[in-house]
Amino acid sequence: KITIQNLKLLKILKTDVIVCSKKRKIGEVFLTEKGKLVVQCGKDCLIIEKLQLEGGKPLQSQDFLRGHRDFIGVILQ
Repeated sequence: KITIQNLKLLKILKTDVIVCSKKRKIGEVFLTEKGKLVVQCGKDCLIIEKLQLEGGKPLQSQDFLRGHRDFIGVILQ
């Protein structure tokens, strides 16, 4: 799965699906109460466990967020 974040490719390497109780915009990135990185996808949500920004190394989502806090609230396309 590849998307674009601020004109850089973002590879989503490991995910899981969960049912979301609160509906957000499709593609919106947010954190759960337990600190999981999640993207709204239609009726369900995708937990992003591992990802890689273009030119970077693969990272666990929590490690990625340490350097990219502005990623929360982004709408992925």
